Amino acid sequence: MRDSSKTLRNGGKKELIKKAFIGTFETLATANPNPAHLALAELESLGFLKCVITQNIDNLHRRAGSQNIAEIHGNAFLLRCIDCGKRFEPQAFSITLDNLPPKCPECKKGIIKSDTVFLVSRFLKTF
Repeated sequence: MRDSSKTLRNGGKKELIKKAFIGTFETLATANPNPAHLALAELESLGFLKCVITQNIDNLHRRAGSQNIAEIHGNAFLLRCIDCGKRFEPQAFSITLDNLPPKCPECKKGIIKSDTVFLVSRFLKTF
């Protein structure tokens, strides 16, 4: 077994975090809504459910058809302005090294970041 503390001391923190996030995103991108997601969307469409409140960042409630969703930890498939809070599809931006950090086209001053809440400090404490 590899000594993770040695990897982190040797500058491997960024690589470790990168692998974790890429792996998570790849898993989320291939996931599909399950019967519970579909049932909640159906209940909403019938008027029995007003809102889905979730901590999940996987976008599965949207993909199942739910419209009114409170995503407490954000959505891994969206970007957000840290100033005005406007959410955007990633395709709306052409992010290059020349335009970092990307600015919000809505308020013109905020910086665009991933829509999700990152708990990296908690993640790193496990190593």
